[in-house]
Amino acid sequence: MVVKSITGVKMGGGIDQIRAKVLEAQETVQELLQLVESETLPGSREGRGEPVDRSEWGEKVWEGVPAAVSPLAHMERIKILRALREGGKYFTELMNETGLSHSPLRFHLNVLIQGRYASQEYSRGRYLITRLGLEGLRHGAILASLREGQAQAEERETKNAGER
Repeated sequence: MVVKSITGVKMGGGIDQIRAKVLEAQETVQELLQLVESETLPGSREGRGEPVDRSEWGEKVWEGVPAAVSPLAHMERIKILRALREGGKYFTELMNETGLSHSPLRFHLNVLIQGRYASQEYSRGRYLITRLGLEGLRHGAILASLREGQAQAEERETKNAGER
C-alpha cells in the first residue's frame, strides 16, 4: 500500500501550494478506499479471487456491522490479537505479554473467541488468531490511519483559515 504524506509545505508557501498538497492527500485517500473496495472479502467466494457484488448485501449485513466490529473496540483486545499474530500462545504467555491479570484476560479472550477473531486449540490449549482476526487487525489499522489523516487535514484547514 502506498501512503503519501502531506509534508513539504513551507510556511508562507502560498495557498496554491497548500491546495496542491490537499488535493494530493485526497487522491491518496481515494486510492486507499479503492484498494479496500476492490479486495475480495471472505465468504462464499473466498479463494476464488472474485470481488464481492455489494448489490447483494441486504439490511441484515448492515445490521451485523456493530456485532462484527465491537470485539475490536477495546485496546486490550487489540494487544491480545497482536500478540497472537506472532503465533499460538498459552494463557500465561498472554498474561505476560499483555500485562493483563487472569480475569480481564479471560474476559477479553472470550469476547474475541465469541466474535471468531481468536480460537483455542482443543488438544494443547493454545490461543490462536483466526483469519478474521488478522483481517480485523489489518482493516482496523487502515481505518485508524484514514481517520488520523482526516483529522490532520481538518486541523490544517482550520489553522490555514485562521491565518487568512
